[in-house]
Amino acid sequence: MADIQSMIGKEVEVMANGVKYYGVLVEVSDIEAHIKTSMQWISLPVSSVTQIKLKNT
Repeated sequence: MADIQSMIGKEVEVMANGVKYYGVLVEVSDIEAHIKTSMQWISLPVSSVTQIKLKNT
C-alpha cells in the first residue's frame, strides 16, 4: 500500500460514506482530506474516509 503523503498531487480514488470520489489529492490532515475534481474542490472528514488509493490501481 502506498504512503498517503506520496499520493499528494496525483489522481486518486477516495471512498467515503459509501461514495467514490475521483480527483487530485491536494492535502490530508488529521481532520480533513482535500481533493480537487474537474468541477470543484471537495473536503471530506477523515473519520468518514475508508480508502484512498491511486486511481489506476
